[in-house]
Amino acid sequence: MGVKLLGKIKIHEIAKKLGLASKEVLEAANNLKIEAKSHLSGVSEEEAKKIEAQLTNNSNEKTKKTGVSSIGLVTAGVAGAMTNTLLVMNLIFLFFREAYASANNVAVSGVYTFILSIIGINGVPEAIVAGVLTLCIGRALLKKNVRERLGFRNDIGY
Repeated sequence: MGVKLLGKIKIHEIAKKLGLASKEVLEAANNLKIEAKSHLSGVSEEEAKKIEAQLTNNSNEKTKKTGVSSIGLVTAGVAGAMTNTLLVMNLIFLFFREAYASANNVAVSGVYTFILSIIGINGVPEAIVAGVLTLCIGRALLKKNVRERLGFRNDIGY
């Protein structure tokens, strides 16, 4: 773990290792009655292990209670893509039925069937890709250190 000065480990090194803000590590140290005043304060290896154990336990509890599930992210991506596809294609039918029929060489009575086939052929794969991308991007953006680098500070509670 990080640079030791006289056998001490700096608070900011513990924070860096855990992917947390130094302020959170300081709070955990103070809760454990370990004397630390700033991110440059040093603690023994034993104290560092106690701090890490408390923060690891706290973060696991928070993740279980407030974490965003993978199913939720995928559902959001799929629902967003399908909503967009269904609205666009149904609005085309509603407002441009005749023009759409002549542009695609389809009878006006067969336009809705044609639109449904397009939704099935293009909309469903688009929704699947959107679900996968939302999962990947959502997981990355929900990491605490990424949110902090983007300027979001504890805005969603975890």
